[in-house]
Amino acid sequence: MRLSPMQKQAICESALRYFGKEVQVWLFGSRVDDTRKGGDIDLYIETPTQNAEELITAKLQFLRELHKKKSAIKKSISFCTEPLRQSICRSIG
Repeated sequence: MRLSPMQKQAICESALRYFGKEVQVWLFGSRVDDTRKGGDIDLYIETPTQNAEELITAKLQFLRELHKKKSAIKKSISFCTEPLRQSICRSIG
């Protein structure tokens, strides 16, 4: 995984602060492959929060905090809420 210890800490602390203690964060994309270079930081965030307005607000606060900490140049964030995850699981069997 091509993240510095400072980047990992910033991501984990900020996710906990803005999405709550039940948040789960995964890194995906090119940064997972140690043999590659460059690339943005692609994060998949799973949260029990269902309210779209709360998710958008939390995402903006999360990104703002990471930007202030200069933890990454580019970030891509994907979300999944529990009902969506269950629906996907049911549809793929």
